Amino acid sequence: MAEINESKLIRDALGSPIPQYWDEESEVYIANTVDGSEIDVDFSKKKLLRDKLGSPIPQQAWDPAAGKFVPGGPSTGVAGVQSINGKTGAISGIAEEKDLQEVSRQLADNVKQVDFVSLLKDHNVTADNIYARVLGEKNIEVVVPFKGNQAATYGFRKPPIANEEYILFQEAFVSEISKSKTTVNNSVVARKDFGERTGSWYDQLLGSTLPNANNYTSVVGATMTIRFTGDKIEFNTSKRNNGGVWKFVLDGNEENAVLVSIYNPTTINKVTIPIFENLPVAEHTVVATFIGDDPANLPSGGAGTSRGWILYSSEGKYDEYTFTTSELNEEEGTTILNTKKFDVLRDNSNKEFAVRVKPNGTSLTTEFVPGHVTTATAFALDQRILFDGIEMKDWTPDAFKEVQSVQIIQKMKGIHPQDTANPLMEIYSTHTVTSKGVSVKIKIKFLRELFCSTGYGMMFPVKNSFANKLHTSLGNTYLTEKTDGSITNLVEDDKAISYLYLNEKGVSGERDIVAAMTIQNPFESFRLGKTDRANPVVWLQHRDTDIQKLYTQPYFNAVIPSGDTFEVGGNFFIGSLPYAAETLL
Repeated sequence: MAEINESKLIRDALGSPIPQYWDEESEVYIANTVDGSEIDVDFSKKKLLRDKLGSPIPQQAWDPAAGKFVPGGPSTGVAGVQSINGKTGAISGIAEEKDLQEVSRQLADNVKQVDFVSLLKDHNVTADNIYARVLGEKNIEVVVPFKGNQAATYGFRKPPIANEEYILFQEAFVSEISKSKTTVNNSVVARKDFGERTGSWYDQLLGSTLPNANNYTSVVGATMTIRFTGDKIEFNTSKRNNGGVWKFVLDGNEENAVLVSIYNPTTINKVTIPIFENLPVAEHTVVATFIGDDPANLPSGGAGTSRGWILYSSEGKYDEYTFTTSELNEEEGTTILNTKKFDVLRDNSNKEFAVRVKPNGTSLTTEFVPGHVTTATAFALDQRILFDGIEMKDWTPDAFKEVQSVQIIQKMKGIHPQDTANPLMEIYSTHTVTSKGVSVKIKIKFLRELFCSTGYGMMFPVKNSFANKLHTSLGNTYLTEKTDGSITNLVEDDKAISYLYLNEKGVSGERDIVAAMTIQNPFESFRLGKTDRANPVVWLQHRDTDIQKLYTQPYFNAVIPSGDTFEVGGNFFIGSLPYAAETLL
């Protein structure tokens, strides 16, 4: 019998709700409609089908006595019609005594699969906003609320392998979020005039431009006093050939007074001079006193004629101020608290892909890309983390920010550690997190002919403490309780498109929580129709007391041509579904 993946290919390639049969005489595929009329198939679609499956397409006929489909087909005189048994994966034909309308309904019922990610989203609140924070260099955490104060927290960072640069989807856990009102001190730049002045001052506007402003004192001992709350203060002035010296005293500390000369042979209309920086955040008082000539640079008019210049718009004509300070404004803010409840997906276990390769025909060992255990093999050509489209460049650990999306965009090169000058592949990778969960899209372009001993597409590693069953979109359920390293082959193999983990026995809230993964584009992700895949492609590993892992293995002992591509993608969502076991299993 042909496998179900071929049936899917027929439907995808020929675009008809009713499958086709091979006409030996005309050597074309003919599509049967429900009313019995025949439709010719577009040649490009025929070619795709023949290229992928070969021809003719095997057919089966319904045997009423046996109660099952048996080999048969167009030779009966009636077009063989394909149907699919979702449990066994068999593609079957049907004879004329089987009502075509019933077959159409059977096809629709059997082929249609549940997308568990979509199902969970339908039963959870997907608000517009999520929360994201930086934990360290290219290490972020994203919180996606799904019901009330319940949330799924997803981690993204590089694996603990020296020099490995690929940022991976790491752990996922269920958490509770809460918000508290706080007073936030936001640093702002404040521009101030002198505050209080003593002595005689000359404030005159001689024109409409700054160089024509005259703001100064010639009185030794004249003062300016300014008060501010912040951590620094700067003095805005002009420098001229008759500029003198200002003395600045902070909070009455004469011993640490700062002297500033504003003499310069040629005029500089505006200069900003730092006076005090890195101060304790508090209320400060600065007194500036004009002390006369610069002993090292006598004024152009002779001794005793120096001026204490300041910037000041005496009539508000210029946007100029004497001082610039860094001040703190108190504002009401919200602090997001995220409390972990229990683990769901295992960290440091690849979910996107892993291919074990070497240049074909060489004696080199095969190595995993991305890096595995201790060997780095994936290096960044372009790597960006975006919060609401804004690239993050400051990796200082920070509080949660309210955002709508987080994206990790990467272009990587995969290398063999023993042949670093000749990259094996380019990897184009995008992780997107929104209120709808985590979406992964990856395309790999192979730059050399490679031998791939094993290659995995989307994977689904779960913590033993969370799940005790795996359920598939074709209705099968598998226990995830063994911890002996054994493997369970999924009877539906590559025919299911969606998977979920749940726990019937959870005592900490796990029972109503479901973790789901849906495969994007199974034709590419599973490499349907290829002969160099594992058999079966999909299997469940009961690794140890910590982890159960669902693998998809679309490469096995494969020679990959240079220029070939491999696409993988999937969606992840963790959410609540009351009575999940009762309604799903």
